[in-house]
Amino acid sequence: MRKVTRILLASVLLIAGASQSLFAQAASTCGGQTENGDIYPCNPPCSNSSNCTWWAWKEAKDIWGRTLPNWGNAGQPWITGAANSGYIISPVPALNTIAVSSSIGHVAWIDQTPNYSAMQVTVSEQNCGNYPFGTFFSVTRSITWYDGGFIYPPSSGPTPSETGVFPAGPLFHQSSDQPLTIQGSGFSGPVTVYVTFPSGGHGILSGTQITSTSSTSVSILVTLGVSGTYGFQVVNVDGKTSNVITRGVS
Repeated sequence: MRKVTRILLASVLLIAGASQSLFAQAASTCGGQTENGDIYPCNPPCSNSSNCTWWAWKEAKDIWGRTLPNWGNAGQPWITGAANSGYIISPVPALNTIAVSSSIGHVAWIDQTPNYSAMQVTVSEQNCGNYPFGTFFSVTRSITWYDGGFIYPPSSGPTPSETGVFPAGPLFHQSSDQPLTIQGSGFSGPVTVYVTFPSGGHGILSGTQITSTSSTSVSILVTLGVSGTYGFQVVNVDGKTSNVITRGVS
């Protein structure tokens, strides 16, 4: 019991150390990288000179050309801060967006086109305390690992809105693709479609699974493999995401 207590205490101290990032001194170098003006610290609080918020801030400045506000510690505070700052939060990742894990308290930069069919995404990241001294890494994880969502830069594009998923008649489960059409407004391609399965899991339709797109309709091919309720959301190229339309499948 004492051993378990010591382990838990050590974990709390590690998290507490990371939470001091708001109060530590900003650093222009971290993990062997340089970014003048980066508002996040490197060491302290991170004993290995590697900090995920420092790296994400650097990539946003280098690639988006934007100096991010101080959104605090990694994880949910970044989602809240980004939304309050006019950035777009999406359930679908894209190249050169920020991936956020709220449950772990982590942010990373997506530097490769996501593999939607495998539901995987590759990121570059630093990680406070968890990598060798002064390094950054490329890591592939499940898209669902980033349960906070994905941050896109602000956009003046339209916000998609769904009004229905057709055909309007009964839908039946089968092991092969079925054609459906999502109707609404403000669709701006190339779009993806975020599907919620009856199990609560998710899939992302893209490429040849999107057979046509206009501003008012998106035609898709989707496998409705089991009975239950499915949810459909259209995600525009800039990350703006529609409301959810659900359909029951027998």
